Amino acid sequence: MPPQLGQGTLGPGGIGVSHTEQIQPDSMSLIRPDLQQLVPQAQTFRPSEGTSADPNYSFLPGPQRVLDPLYGRYGLDGRSTDRTSKVIAMRDDLLDARAAIDWAIDQLPLLDRRVASWFNQGAYRWVEEPHPEMSQTLIKLRDVKPLPPIINAEVGAIINSIRSSLDLLATALAHRHCIPKPDDMYFPVAKSAAEFASGRGYKGTALIKGLPPTEREIIESVKPYSGGNDALVALHKLDITRKHRRLIGVRLVPSSIVVTPEAQRSGLGFPNIWPGFQEDAVIAWTRIDAAHSGFQMALQITFNEAELLPSRPVTSALSDLAALATSIVQLFDTP
Repeated sequence: MPPQLGQGTLGPGGIGVSHTEQIQPDSMSLIRPDLQQLVPQAQTFRPSEGTSADPNYSFLPGPQRVLDPLYGRYGLDGRSTDRTSKVIAMRDDLLDARAAIDWAIDQLPLLDRRVASWFNQGAYRWVEEPHPEMSQTLIKLRDVKPLPPIINAEVGAIINSIRSSLDLLATALAHRHCIPKPDDMYFPVAKSAAEFASGRGYKGTALIKGLPPTEREIIESVKPYSGGNDALVALHKLDITRKHRRLIGVRLVPSSIVVTPEAQRSGLGFPNIWPGFQEDAVIAWTRIDAAHSGFQMALQITFNEAELLPSRPVTSALSDLAALATSIVQLFDTP
């Protein structure tokens, strides 16, 4: 029997456990742009690009890439490699750096579970509010509970561990090459290519000056500056934000919506711009006389740091940052 009015649900998707597992393909339509040819009758819910709500928001991000904690799954450019099924041996002086990345990766499923637990404890409810003057029933969020700040703190701690792995790498390289004051070394991240080339104005200059040419060229190849390696710069700035200013911003956005054909025929619609996970937000509407409004919406946690990272699922973005740090450490894993 098709879902009746009042049976829509929300649930975590992209991070945590999706609440759409029981949907039958023959009774529901998955609203995704890449499935429009398969489900031509489905409407697409996609916030408009360039809106004041979030100019960087892409409604349906690409497939998530999860870093294999056994190392070697992604290279510096994020492409898969063939080393996915065994632990890769590494020089002893790099093991601390690798352990910091290991710890960060191990926290990702714990973060998923914490978010799922928050959802399962009742993060919201939704109500149907008839508006005869509009001939519509509005579907609104109520009793919305904000994300627990501990989730923001955990995201920041994971970022810090990934960033710290590179400073541990810098210390290891300083010991390896007998650079004075090795414990005061930092992995360099500069504001621009010009600043990096000048060797002044950023932490890490002492490391670069003390390294032999071969390893100095490796760091230069990483392009640790804005406009060269923006992911590395984002990691660096997010860590500074977390340590000195505030917790890292994250938010909930839809990743997909599933509706019944009956609900579509009954006039079920969605806003072009996601109103936000907030009290009284209108997330859908239908005709006031509709008998069916069955839909399910999967939510995901994304970064809310538009100046540093595009709006992406947190787990996916953290995995990519861990992959980047892993690749940089491995560049120095020489005999």
